[in-house]
Amino acid sequence: MQINNSIALNLQVPNNPQAINTMESESEEKDISIGEALKSIVAGISDGFISLVGYTGSTLYHLPKATYELAEGIIKTKAIGPNLKALCLALLPLAVALTPALAAVGSTTYGIVKGFEEALKTDKSIKEILKEEVNNINKFHNEKAKEAIEYLEKLQDLKPDEGEKPVDIRIIETLKALISAVIGMGLDSVGATAITALNLPQLTIKSIKEIIKDTKNKPILRGLQLLLLSLLVPLSLPLSLVGGAAYGLYNGAKEGYQEGILQAISKNFSDLQNYNKFLKEIAK
Repeated sequence: MQINNSIALNLQVPNNPQAINTMESESEEKDISIGEALKSIVAGISDGFISLVGYTGSTLYHLPKATYELAEGIIKTKAIGPNLKALCLALLPLAVALTPALAAVGSTTYGIVKGFEEALKTDKSIKEILKEEVNNINKFHNEKAKEAIEYLEKLQDLKPDEGEKPVDIRIIETLKALISAVIGMGLDSVGATAITALNLPQLTIKSIKEIIKDTKNKPILRGLQLLLLSLLVPLSLPLSLVGGAAYGLYNGAKEGYQEGILQAISKNFSDLQNYNKFLKEIAK
């Protein structure tokens, strides 16, 4: 399950240079002062909060318009047939419901890591770091999100190639995909969260040991890494929940349509087993 494997990588210190050990190259030469550590802490927590509020707020603001345009595009487009339209419209509310949650968890994680990095690796002040983040959020809100909506507005104009028929599936395949998507969403969200929770203590302990025994980093820097770890660990659970739900929704619909309901459920359990094996392997 690629969505949830990122959780484990964020906990595995040696394998995640962009998170906890982004400071390694600098730590080989010098330690950081208490003032620099405090600056990094304040920047990381503040950036995480600003990203959470900004990106999630922007997502919620644009979501009704985006949902309307997507639904209208599905209904009016001539590129797909009625059964496939029915499936897309049935799954749309589930995907829409997941969007703010994904934005919240993803933006918070991104903001925390970015704030820590920027404060530690550059000469920017906390004010400059946060101002830059606000500018990024404004760009997302006023440009990127609107570009996405403009793209959705064009979906209704899509047509099949000349001489081709609209893409469609049989009614029975529509039902199989819909049922499998709902089941997959539930299984993967609950399963991935439970598996993450069961493996989280061992993953956390290993990460702590790796940080402590890394003699290249001086005490203050290691303490800062431990603090960053303590912020990322709790985020792995909601990330598993919403990430697993999104993966299960998509993969369930695909497998249900192509293979059938039982085969789709079997694939859900197989993916969860592989995810569990992956976490256990890196926790060794």
